[in-house]
Amino acid sequence: MTTTLTPTTSWNAALSEWKRALGCLGAAALVTRPPDWAPMRPDVLEAARAVLVAAGLDPAEAPSGRQLACPLAQVAAVVGPGEFAWLEQPDAVLLAQGRASGHGVRFAAPHILAALTGLTERLGRPGGAILDVGTGVAAIAAALAEQFPAVTVTGLDVSERVLALARTELAGHSAAARVRLRRQDIATLDERETYDLAWIPVPFIAPDKLTAGVAAAAAALRPGGWLLLGLGDVNADRSLDTAVARLTIAAWGGTALTADDARQLLIGVGLTDVTTIATPPGAPAMTAGRRP
Repeated sequence: MTTTLTPTTSWNAALSEWKRALGCLGAAALVTRPPDWAPMRPDVLEAARAVLVAAGLDPAEAPSGRQLACPLAQVAAVVGPGEFAWLEQPDAVLLAQGRASGHGVRFAAPHILAALTGLTERLGRPGGAILDVGTGVAAIAAALAEQFPAVTVTGLDVSERVLALARTELAGHSAAARVRLRRQDIATLDERETYDLAWIPVPFIAPDKLTAGVAAAAAALRPGGWLLLGLGDVNADRSLDTAVARLTIAAWGGTALTADDARQLLIGVGLTDVTTIATPPGAPAMTAGRRP
């Protein structure tokens, strides 16, 4: 597709703004550096705090350092000299992405899951089961297992290397015994009526796998169970936010879906009560459907 451009600003002005934004993001990541990472020099930390104060922000209120470091690591990986492939990125990049997602789930899941009729009650009962597609380093799987002590979470991923990282991350976790990891492509899933909730992060699922994967996940739901699609910040517009989201998803090798696209996909595999969930600021857009 050819994009028609009508320039509205100069390159010099744009580069100045982008470099400043990158510096602010880096400063926030430094100030909230996790304690298990190597310590940063005091003079660097002081300079980072000064950046945030100059931006009108309170350094003490910055989000998680792991969450802030994630986009920095991803950009560095994409613009490096080698060919970019998400699953071939350094461990640090994969861990940063996974940990940021897990951190977000701990805060957003109660709000999101409560919007899906009957789901919280189902997951609170013994025997509840969740399918985590593209589990990565299992941060989301662990967060859900921690939040719902009665459930078992099955995490699928196509990369044995990533699953090895997940096993290391789960070692010693309080909910590790209820997280089961399996190397499998979602498009090959053949379970039936097994799960109460299936989670699919669409930006990490290749376009040629998505439709079959959604159909397989829908068939794996128990009657009344929900399939939840995470969409990313993709809208049916030409805004800068949407353009950046589409670039990120393309680099990851995943699929960019609008909420309307997601609704049609879920309806097409026979799900009902299809709804787009109003997510908290910073959380990805989500659309869900229930198996009748």
